[in-house]
Amino acid sequence: HQSHAMSGSVAITEYARLFRNFEEFGGRSHFSLPTPDQLSARIQQNLQYFAVNYVAVALCVVLIGVLLHPWCLVISCVLMCGWYSLMTRPPTFKVQLGDKLTLGKKESMGVMGVISVLALMIFAGTAVFAIVGFTVTIVLVHASFHSGLHAELHREDDNQI
Repeated sequence: HQSHAMSGSVAITEYARLFRNFEEFGGRSHFSLPTPDQLSARIQQNLQYFAVNYVAVALCVVLIGVLLHPWCLVISCVLMCGWYSLMTRPPTFKVQLGDKLTLGKKESMGVMGVISVLALMIFAGTAVFAIVGFTVTIVLVHASFHSGLHAELHREDDNQI
């Protein structure tokens, strides 16, 4: 378990290092109207360069969405408890359903995944689609209009090393 914890903290440190500061991410001077020829390259560069920032934006939108939709909060808590309960079981964990059907941990995780998706779609489908749609819109608009000068600047820095 300690090696997994260590590799997890290393991964988090790496992601934190890739987090771009607000001036670079949202400074007014970095935005301009793209030409049709620039649009695709700009989106691809910015999605790659600002990936960690976009994940942070998505998490903020999800958090706000969950807080604004009480059903989402309740469903999220119930599903998190279910997943926590399942994930903390030993690998040899089995569930007996009836006389003939036994599910191992992997099968139980598959069933829990289906239950999770169905619960979210039935009880919070509209909110989930609104949250995902809003997040994708924010990210694509930012990636489209951010000038992407960071790519040239970092290439120059890399060449100087």
